[in-house]
Amino acid sequence: MSLVPDAAAPTDAADGGSDPSRNEGTCHMTSAPGLRERKKIRTRKVIRQEALRLFLEFGYEETTIEHIADASDIAPSTFFRYFPSKEHVVFADEYDSLIEHAINARPADEQVVDAVRNGIIDLSRTALAQDHDELLQRMQLIDRVPALRSRLPQHQSEETGFVASLVAQRLGREPSDFEVRVLVSLLSTIVVEVLLTWARHNGERPLDELFESSFAFVGASFASA
Repeated sequence: MSLVPDAAAPTDAADGGSDPSRNEGTCHMTSAPGLRERKKIRTRKVIRQEALRLFLEFGYEETTIEHIADASDIAPSTFFRYFPSKEHVVFADEYDSLIEHAINARPADEQVVDAVRNGIIDLSRTALAQDHDELLQRMQLIDRVPALRSRLPQHQSEETGFVASLVAQRLGREPSDFEVRVLVSLLSTIVVEVLLTWARHNGERPLDELFESSFAFVGASFASA
């Protein structure tokens, strides 16, 4: 579900590279990265920090990749080793593996919706809380910039695959099953609406509370139907 944005990783053409659109490690990684990987992580962090600063100061549309590269002290071509496009600076994150770990850590006999809910709530109290300011900036940009908001459904759709696999595994079904896709779409929509609501209120209410109340409301609504 990637909590809306999709994961992005730096590539190294000399090493054959990797897809710059997913699975980058950060300080949340469970295994310590090597020196080379730490340099990539630092560079990617600088690029994002400078990009967000420029977006907020001058506007998303007015900020070019050349502006971001100059502020980050890199060549424009280097930018594309870390992000496929300007919009990915906002949409990209490293939460996929963290969500997967959080859900898989739930008891095997826990109902699938409960496992997803509790995994996301656990994550909102740890990694998301640590990334509060940056996540808030990114979600506010997605909500307020028409060019980004219009791309949200596409990014959301692209990022449901790994959650479908987790859900299907717990249900003993295939990720492509109609019922699995319906359930994953519902769960993804809850996450998106919670994050956007949180951003519109400037992050004043804790994310875990919003997730808890939202999942509780949906559960109660279905129970009474």
